[in-house]
Amino acid sequence: MSESDLATLINFSTNDIINIINGKKGIVLLTAEKISKVFGRRYFELGNPNFPISTEDDLPQSTKIAISLRESKGQPKKYSDHKLGKNLDSIIGTSFLHVPRTSQEMFDQLPENVKTEIKSHHRVTDLMQKPKKQKLVATIISEDDQLTFQLREYAPKDNILNIKPVSKKSKGNHGK
Repeated sequence: MSESDLATLINFSTNDIINIINGKKGIVLLTAEKISKVFGRRYFELGNPNFPISTEDDLPQSTKIAISLRESKGQPKKYSDHKLGKNLDSIIGTSFLHVPRTSQEMFDQLPENVKTEIKSHHRVTDLMQKPKKQKLVATIISEDDQLTFQLREYAPKDNILNIKPVSKKSKGNHGK
């Protein structure tokens, strides 16, 4: 099973799955349960050595069908964040972010073809926290503890989170 198979089965992006596998993105209980169901397990069985990983024969029928469909179609084309970035820039250029908005609300503003390709509002969250976007848009924790985004010029100064960019050195790129 490929990362894209798992992403399709739980309605996540392939990038999200890769980041989860590499430990760059955490998961909540609901996500753990979705992933475990793909393997015909419960979330608490995945890390338990008494419950070995399912063989292909043991996989649920829906998982087998999804893998079979992907194998017949080939690997899906990789989505580029460039298209998402351009669409987010368009949203930033409107009055939509004069008030705090969640990544889900921003996702809902995207064209249907972009929503279909990125599959989840999590990609919006990830991209909005990049340094280039953070120059214009503040990340704010709302009163109900949700991560929201608002144009810096309209954002209350006392609620802005300082998102520190990941240095190139920590990504493994040494030198220029």
